Amino acid sequence: MERVSEYATQINNYWKKYQTSDMYLDFISMYDEDELKTIFENFMTGLLTLGGTDPKKWRVENYQMAMELEFSDISDQFSDKNKAEITREFQDVLEPLEGSAIFVFDEVDNEKLGNDFDAMLVQVEDDFKIGAAYYPEYYSNPDADDKPPYTKPLDNTQKRTLANIKSELANWLADFKESDEWRMLDDAIPFEDADWYIHILVEQVYTKYHQVPKDWTPEAIQMVMASYFVSNVGMTADKYKDVAPALMTFVGFMKSHGLIDADAADVNIQEIQKTNPTMMARAEDPSTYSESKKMILAMQDEKIDMKDQNAVNAFMVRTNENTQAERASKGQPYDKSLVSQPKDDYLTMAHPTELEGHKWTKSVATRIHDDMTRNAWYLWSQPAQQRLHHQMSEATFVNNIVLFADEVYAKTLATPKRWDATQLRVVLATRKQETSQQIYQLLIASLTALIPYLTAERKLNKANAEGIQAVIDAEREDLQYGKVVSMKQAKKLLGKKKKNKKRH
Repeated sequence: MERVSEYATQINNYWKKYQTSDMYLDFISMYDEDELKTIFENFMTGLLTLGGTDPKKWRVENYQMAMELEFSDISDQFSDKNKAEITREFQDVLEPLEGSAIFVFDEVDNEKLGNDFDAMLVQVEDDFKIGAAYYPEYYSNPDADDKPPYTKPLDNTQKRTLANIKSELANWLADFKESDEWRMLDDAIPFEDADWYIHILVEQVYTKYHQVPKDWTPEAIQMVMASYFVSNVGMTADKYKDVAPALMTFVGFMKSHGLIDADAADVNIQEIQKTNPTMMARAEDPSTYSESKKMILAMQDEKIDMKDQNAVNAFMVRTNENTQAERASKGQPYDKSLVSQPKDDYLTMAHPTELEGHKWTKSVATRIHDDMTRNAWYLWSQPAQQRLHHQMSEATFVNNIVLFADEVYAKTLATPKRWDATQLRVVLATRKQETSQQIYQLLIASLTALIPYLTAERKLNKANAEGIQAVIDAEREDLQYGKVVSMKQAKKLLGKKKKNKKRH
């Protein structure tokens, strides 16, 4: 797969964006992530090979051929006699493959080719004799999509219907902005926000319930407000107070302009009022947020400009790396390509056979190495340590922590539970002599994150923890002010801390 390697960065960037999309969230409930990723990567490899690396130059035929290449690869895995099996495989791949193509096409944002693109999707289904027209049983599963809210992505006809609804909505919103209804509200809510809330309601009611505005039901409105708005819309809890007033005012506008039935409008306005307290209460609970919403809010917290694609991409890469590191720390499946593995020379480090009644054993050395690796992964993934990401790489951080613990055991045969200030001071003194000041500074920064964590998790002896912390603090002061800090001074620093605690 040389081509995959060649295009890996570009494919990975699109994949990260795809993972935060509504389309992906719909698919992930029906397909394994590995399946979706394989389909997406194969499609992107074909598209980049056929259309080049400049998205602006991608033509509809490039998308079509990339999809057909994926089907051809599937065909190659079966003999000609297994046509029924091939078709079933085609049908299973069709929706996530179309979803991949649609997402990338929308991401590139070439609206002029929209009609040609829709026609191409139909053509592919016809060419391979798949899709709803050929296998309606795939689209009428009584246990899945027989009743709303629907989970399957919209088919091509429904996509065109939604496009027409949005086109009509644009005209309605232009009139709404100039209406008496809006003038009563515009001092309280920015129109851009109201426009956004209305678009979300219109699109989600159609996507999940296949209802156009004149057919809206209270059930659909309630589900979108209490569920989708809360879990998926990237805004903070304080903004939800504006949602219901904007939606009620717009429904009132549609009623007064004869766009929807008056009685139905009144029922829906009542439903918006009724659902509002539930929506606002759930919006206060972060456990109701989807991963994509959490990511958006995190970007807002870091003041990342959502229009700066490079900044967004960098944040998403870092977030994914953190997620994988945390999964690794908990023993869950993770992407090993995104998590740094420490050097494993701990078994070959010079060590005494026995010291102060303790024997060196391979099992203990391995346990310390593995435990400290998990500690390092966990710390690297946590918000409190994100500042370190600007100082060093994950590999440096992980190796700093793991190799230090390995070295302490090799020199002293002490497990972390038996670490004391003297042992750490000896190991640090050796490191300081053997490395540059810059490298040593990164080690101290890493240990500054590690020691409080081990103390909080009771992985250090409580009686020794303060002394160990004092050694690290003294080394940090030494690096900051360029002073030589002795063990005696470290003890004095510890004494000062104890006195300060008593004063408080």
